[in-house]
Amino acid sequence: ATGRDAAVQAITFNPFKFHVLIDGFKILEKNQKPFLGFDRLDVKLNLPASVKNLAVVIDEISLNKPKVHLIRDTKGHFNFEDMSKPKPPEQKKPDDGKLFPLQLVKLAISDGQILWDDNALGKPVSEEVNPINLNVKDFNTEPNKTAKLDFNLALKSGGKLAWQGDIGVNPILSNGGIRLDKSQLQKLAKLALPDSMPFQIQGDGLLNIDYKIGLENKKLTVTVKKSRLELK
Repeated sequence: ATGRDAAVQAITFNPFKFHVLIDGFKILEKNQKPFLGFDRLDVKLNLPASVKNLAVVIDEISLNKPKVHLIRDTKGHFNFEDMSKPKPPEQKKPDDGKLFPLQLVKLAISDGQILWDDNALGKPVSEEVNPINLNVKDFNTEPNKTAKLDFNLALKSGGKLAWQGDIGVNPILSNGGIRLDKSQLQKLAKLALPDSMPFQIQGDGLLNIDYKIGLENKKLTVTVKKSRLELK
């Protein structure tokens, strides 16, 4: 139990197509202000393919307009810390190194929003991340399988982040490019750095990186194939 009020407008389930729709989900703060929610969650499970491939095969997971309001108080506590109680430590089971068999044809998050209020840095700082969009195609936990990733977001204070590339989890790898454009460095510094830092960061920044990351046999390799940094 979260100790907070939650509500759902509608839940629709088609047992023949294994299709689930959840509309209008929300969780409120204890003061009844919005904390977390989304407009629609759409999940389509492919049962015949799951049986055939001996894996969970999901044709689509789509999340429309998810929204979360994160708050950190003057003591450094977040507004979600009281939602779950710590569990007693459990005895770890032997890990055979195999990943759960999962195939996800399409994952889409559209028009996401994060509201951030930080009261622990001396002067209160607020930021809004909107929209947040994520698209992943052909995710698979089988060995040597890669998925296509397209992720982008925008800051209300200025600045956009775009990340495109290939990703894999067996082994862990990623190959692609990241672009951070027109970001206000002073605002980002306030969010990330304490007021006591002996220097100030100002201006706009542009960053382009083409990279390759791999993790195999517990060895991490990072290669920057091309990079560009501009400060204005």
